Amino acid sequence: MIRNEIRQAVGGYSASKRTMSPTGRLWPNGEFSLGYSFNGEESGEVEDWVWTGGQKGLSSEQLDERLECLHGWLDCVQRVNEVDSAIALQVLTLSHARNPEMALTKTKNGLKGLTGYGTKMLRSGCYLLEQVLGKEDCVMITLTVPTLPRDGRRQLAERWGRVTNELVKRLTQELGLAGRNPTIVGCVEIQTGRLEKYQQGYLHLHLVSPAHSNTGGRWAVNVDGLRTWWATCIERHSGYSLPHSPRVETAIVKKSVEGYLGKYLSKGTGEELAAFIEDLGEDAVPGQWWFASAPMKAAIKKGTATGRNCGALLDALVNHLLEEGTGDGFEYIRHVDCDFSGLPVTVGYVGRLDPALCKEVFAMLDKTT
Repeated sequence: MIRNEIRQAVGGYSASKRTMSPTGRLWPNGEFSLGYSFNGEESGEVEDWVWTGGQKGLSSEQLDERLECLHGWLDCVQRVNEVDSAIALQVLTLSHARNPEMALTKTKNGLKGLTGYGTKMLRSGCYLLEQVLGKEDCVMITLTVPTLPRDGRRQLAERWGRVTNELVKRLTQELGLAGRNPTIVGCVEIQTGRLEKYQQGYLHLHLVSPAHSNTGGRWAVNVDGLRTWWATCIERHSGYSLPHSPRVETAIVKKSVEGYLGKYLSKGTGEELAAFIEDLGEDAVPGQWWFASAPMKAAIKKGTATGRNCGALLDALVNHLLEEGTGDGFEYIRHVDCDFSGLPVTVGYVGRLDPALCKEVFAMLDKTT
């Protein structure tokens, strides 16, 4: 068993498993998920499993004995450890069989806040915008809902999916007239200040899009026109007339596009979401906490590598990290654990490659971002 600080911090096992194949996803911004799926081959043993679980952990021999006849183990995983485990299981389809209890209990979309997949889409969309356009040509737009009676806020929130669809359609048309590719990505946020001060639930929007026009005029999006449209949209979906125009704020990105939206990704969960539901009810919770235009989604998909070839490369990099004990090339990495009969077992990794290594991996996969 390899014993060093990096290995014990990261956890994991060798990739040389005859019955397992690595599968992975590498996003344009360097974030990745790595997991392992069964090939369907029969074997009398599971080779080279190592779990560095600390003083109370099993030895490699004990763990091998426990896992010896668990060829179908990934198909009956009962639960996962923390958010990154859920991301790896859902995104990489590490578990092909649904938990029977989960299958019987249908939960409304959005009640757990922003998903891991949505987070990756947002970050990668922001990354691509900055890479392609540069910060000086990316505009941040915030659209806020003015004061409304409770039934108006509830009705507006219940229709929030339609609101975001209409907004993306409006901006797509305007950017097209400005000669710009309508690459738009954004998130929904609970307005925490008003929730804490008045116990009133309000949603608002943050998005990033191209800033400048290519067909005359300075800006691609007319703020006054957008503000007028936003007021009409709110009135139509809330059923109330507004006493004054709503706030629509714009600003050119100064530091990082990804960092701009990143600060909102942790909001809308936990106590904030519970207080929002207490005010407006579960039906008012948005089914999805992120949104993007079709060209933006296509660009992210084109720039994302998935599958066994990607998994093999990521597996080799992770095992090199574990063997050599150096974090070169990784901005961060964490192991993903599943619980099997009270035993936490590493089933994959999530992390982020640095830009140089990420570029090399994409080149080896013949993938361009």
